[in-house]
Amino acid sequence: MLYFERGIVEQAVKLLKRILEKDPHDVEVLNDIGVICCSTGRKKEGKDYLKNAILIKPDYEEAALNLADQEIGDGNIDAAVSVLSEFLKISPDNVRIKEILASFNSGV
Repeated sequence: MLYFERGIVEQAVKLLKRILEKDPHDVEVLNDIGVICCSTGRKKEGKDYLKNAILIKPDYEEAALNLADQEIGDGNIDAAVSVLSEFLKISPDNVRIKEILASFNSGV
């Protein structure tokens, strides 16, 4: 993510995609590409990478939170709640996700 942090976005994506070629199940790389794509206006592509990370590792909290955050940013509150609710089915003791969902239910 150093390239991304320095604003060299395309190099970051190219590097991460090369890593994915070697290990297409690397959920951290899928998550990172998803975040970069979403941050640079390629939201559909970014969300697809985040969804793939979650499909591979359904209990990957960071990807679930990033996808939910993107859905919230796009005004898709129901989709965000759905993502987090699905995550909670797999990790029912996750306090952080419970608190976020509770904030939606309380209207915060």
